[in-house]
Amino acid sequence: MKTFNITRNVIIKTPMDIPGETQSLQHEWYKRVRSWHADSANILEIGCAFGRSTWGWLDVMDKTNDRLDVVDTLTYPDYRFNTHSNSKQILKDIKEYSQEDIFYYTVGQHKNYNKITNLHNMTSFKFMKKFKDKTYDIVFLDGSHDYKTVNRELNNFKGARVICGDDFSYEHHDVINAVTDFYKANNNYYLYTDTAARFWALRNGSAWKLFVQNLINK
Repeated sequence: MKTFNITRNVIIKTPMDIPGETQSLQHEWYKRVRSWHADSANILEIGCAFGRSTWGWLDVMDKTNDRLDVVDTLTYPDYRFNTHSNSKQILKDIKEYSQEDIFYYTVGQHKNYNKITNLHNMTSFKFMKKFKDKTYDIVFLDGSHDYKTVNRELNNFKGARVICGDDFSYEHHDVINAVTDFYKANNNYYLYTDTAARFWALRNGSAWKLFVQNLINK
């Protein structure tokens, strides 16, 4: 992985120091999701923006052989610099740099940065076609939010131990519909949702789903 030096002295200590939209409540879920896979994990993140969620995943990658692939088109719109960030000062200081530059600079400060294997500059469709035989233990979806894209991503990675993502919220009804439709069609997954965290997770394992449903029915 490459690095990038920005002339400003911008120090990153937490995910919330990085421009982005995922929140602390959601980052707490990452730790829970990671705990569902006891062994070293291959994790895929689709949609990284400037690296806030990436930092959150790196925070919970505590196994020596944990690895993270990142996919993003690197075309995050400039207008969001002033509207959707809790880290406006950082954006003000480094706004002349590209999304890719900011990603490498911010995430490059994380102690687990070397666990990132690649930042793939492409759409998820192109990634799935190019790496069609690659498998992952955990997949995090936060790229395009239209039904067709989310549905295709879910079905492409349905062998993963966990598929999860951002924006389980009413302003993204396509995400809700795609996730719930996939859940109804795949009996081997159990669905977790947290609207406060805008987070959803599909946990693979028919035995686990049956166990949980039996608890609910008691």
